[in-house]
Amino acid sequence: MERIALMVDQMGSGENVFEQFAIEFEQSSLQGDINIFLSVIQSKIEIIENRLQDLSEKITAENEHVENKYAFTISKTKAILSIWLPVFSNRNIDPNIVNYLSAELDRLLEYVALSNIESKSLDQIKDDFKTKFIVTSDQAEELRGTIAQIQPHIFVSHGSSERITMRFVKEFVTTLSAEFIKAEEKPAIKLVHVIQSEISNIQAEIVDDGENTLYYGELKIWIDTKDPAEANRFMSVVAAVLSSIENVEIEILDAGVGSIWQKWGVTIKGWFAKEETKQILNKGIKAAEYYSMDRHIAPVEKDKMETSKMQAEIKRMMPEEQTKKLQDIEVQKSEEELKSLKLTNVKQQLEIIEKLSDLFAQGILTVDSDFRIELNGAILIMQESGKIIPGKLDEIDNNLNKKMMDVPKDDKKNKSE
Repeated sequence: MERIALMVDQMGSGENVFEQFAIEFEQSSLQGDINIFLSVIQSKIEIIENRLQDLSEKITAENEHVENKYAFTISKTKAILSIWLPVFSNRNIDPNIVNYLSAELDRLLEYVALSNIESKSLDQIKDDFKTKFIVTSDQAEELRGTIAQIQPHIFVSHGSSERITMRFVKEFVTTLSAEFIKAEEKPAIKLVHVIQSEISNIQAEIVDDGENTLYYGELKIWIDTKDPAEANRFMSVVAAVLSSIENVEIEILDAGVGSIWQKWGVTIKGWFAKEETKQILNKGIKAAEYYSMDRHIAPVEKDKMETSKMQAEIKRMMPEEQTKKLQDIEVQKSEEELKSLKLTNVKQQLEIIEKLSDLFAQGILTVDSDFRIELNGAILIMQESGKIIPGKLDEIDNNLNKKMMDVPKDDKKNKSE
């Protein structure tokens, strides 16, 4: 899901587009999905990357700080490819996608050749990028503007990125297939309204809860130990994770000894904070289960990503240098790093989710004793005889109480105006 969210977030920007295509080809290879047609696409992408590298060598100290035709061509080519990327990634929707992309790549290959760019003025190149390709520079800019305005929470809420992608790709292919056969005309694909429409649908579905909803639950943390250091380490990690989520508050309601347990009140303000909390718990518990079996959690389930490209992405999420023993100082360090991150875009929010999920997983794996974490009586995760057992994580919503927050009268008045 993370990769889909980033793919959608970067549409029209071109950021890391060649790395993302490389990951796509590696995944296809691991799944046995590489054929002659995909190999041709891969070769064309690599040649375009090399040709853009040739153009970048023409950017000098004299022209790097002013608009120049080499930097413009590189930027617009990457932007076009970033819109094709999610389409190509979902090529199972229509077998003709590979043919459509191949034709677009042929046009790009010919156009971005150094000899061609050097023969044109910057104004000519700007006009060409508006007319010569299936995805034009104007479309990329318009789409980029729309994507940039979407709240980051929309991308990372459950299923939203997949829905946006599927809607976009289906509309893209439908429009393309209807017009592709025209000999001299390039299809005028309307991209932006599709994204806007699906975002509106998603927002309409969550309007009943929205950001004025207060969620509440009682979390019981139990550990079968008489070692206060182990109990403190275990409970401190859980508390550190929950208290680091924006708009989530915890308070101790009760505690006991024998086996050591605490009961916490957990208050979550708003639908987005609730969804983020669910994701962190889901990912953290799943990671702990996988780690306990000496396996790494993969960014795409069911695939064993063993190539260097995928390992680089996995290392970003779960660094190998992290040890199984999590000391208090490491927890404090992670909390400080989290505070320094600002939720200004999808990538940063995903990094926070990954960091918190990993902190949760690594923390509970330091516990040797049996333990149990319950939400309103329903088990979220437990350990018995060293085995991690996840609870019914898809029922978290059902185990939370909710009510509407009181909105100050001034706020209501301002909204009505």
